[in-house]
Amino acid sequence: MAWSGERFLLLAHFLGSIILFPLLILPFWLSHRRLWQSSKNQKLRNTGYYLDLLMLVCALSGIYLLLLGNRGEWLGYISHYLHLVTAIPLSLLLLFHAARWSVLRPLYRPFIRR
Repeated sequence: MAWSGERFLLLAHFLGSIILFPLLILPFWLSHRRLWQSSKNQKLRNTGYYLDLLMLVCALSGIYLLLLGNRGEWLGYISHYLHLVTAIPLSLLLLFHAARWSVLRPLYRPFIRR
């Protein structure tokens, strides 16, 4: 892909993260704090805990990349790959976590074992 295409995707990723995270994800995440701590369902507690860890690592590495970027040194490479590698399990774990309890449950129905 040409640099102009990558630059556009990077800008879209940045703007989407800055706008969508505080508006959509952060309030939902904050509302789950009390539910997460008082839940008796161990599977939901575990996936919620791992989601928090992955989201923290992904956010911190994203902030580092935003402020300093990947300048070619070892910390830049580590933060780049941490940001990249945490996105996949974060997405999959979020889908698994939300599949049983989400208002989007009809979309997940073919994939849920009973």
